[in-house]
Amino acid sequence: MGAKVGGNENDYNNEMNVIPLVDVLLVLLILFIITIPPMTQSVLMDLPTRSNAPATEVEKVTLRIEFDGSVTWNGNPADKTTLRAFIAGASVQDPQPQVQIIADPNAEYKYVNDVMFLLQRGEIQKMGFVTVAR
Repeated sequence: MGAKVGGNENDYNNEMNVIPLVDVLLVLLILFIITIPPMTQSVLMDLPTRSNAPATEVEKVTLRIEFDGSVTWNGNPADKTTLRAFIAGASVQDPQPQVQIIADPNAEYKYVNDVMFLLQRGEIQKMGFVTVAR
């Protein structure tokens, strides 16, 4: 890997210059040496223990919103006052039921927003949307 003295200017060196490659590898080695010890230190965690108790089935409430804004709670028609009463009854149950909202695709968003607002004010914790594939 020495310099060539004399000769033709069209001659070129066929040997690969490995110095930059070795430099990069040494830098990577130093980075790994520095970063691996902190990653091997353990972190103490309190993990939950496994319970053999059977899982309780959570009651599901179907809340349907039609295109004209009418609402049904488990098939029972409900205006805002009745819906508040249903929500208040559901919020004190233990465990709280899961409210599944089925909104008509043609319903205006304000109807869905009003129902979600009532559910939030009624402190319903579990709420989800049910969609139908077309």
